[in-house]
Amino acid sequence: MKKNGFSILELLVGLVVAMLCMIMMLMTFKQISKVSLESSMDAEYDTQVQLGMLVLQKVIQNAGYGSGNAADILMSNNTLYLRFTPDLATPTIIKCQALTSENDIVNKEYKLFLLENTTNCEASTALNSIAWTNSNTIKSPLITIKNKEISATTPPIFSFSVQSLPSPKKCTPYGISNANPSGTKFVTVTAQGQHITQKQIQSLICLNNI
Repeated sequence: MKKNGFSILELLVGLVVAMLCMIMMLMTFKQISKVSLESSMDAEYDTQVQLGMLVLQKVIQNAGYGSGNAADILMSNNTLYLRFTPDLATPTIIKCQALTSENDIVNKEYKLFLLENTTNCEASTALNSIAWTNSNTIKSPLITIKNKEISATTPPIFSFSVQSLPSPKKCTPYGISNANPSGTKFVTVTAQGQHITQKQIQSLICLNNI
């Protein structure tokens, strides 16, 4: 005898199959969305780091301007200090700066601050002996980078080291004027990747004023 339509059992089986397909599609969508979001956040982090590198290069290359003293750049206790003369027309006005960082756990941000001190800044003063927390110090946020994995013990994103070139070698910024280099020191800036497995980014900054 010919049967028309579907039985209840067949309808239930079809419904179960349809529900399983929907669940699989939702799981696939969730996974794709997660990967897309993480990729977007990683790209944003990398962009912020690269912009930070450019900002640091501009700031650090001021070291020694107007004096050329080797003591105008100093790395001590995870802080980079530098000194320069903003205007050569007024050589008695000297500016001392320091780059220091902190982890903002609440906002999940790494913050690099630029400290400036002109009152206690002398040409012969040891840069790490200046009182950088008094009322004469201006503290300005220089670089802010979002990092969802940041904690109190997360190492600074940017770290610095100062090296001297062996005589008679000298450097020049950006490779310009290779025929007439003038810098005897350079600063290596190292940026940590957002994840432990990511490679570090390094930039060498020639101090052509020293």
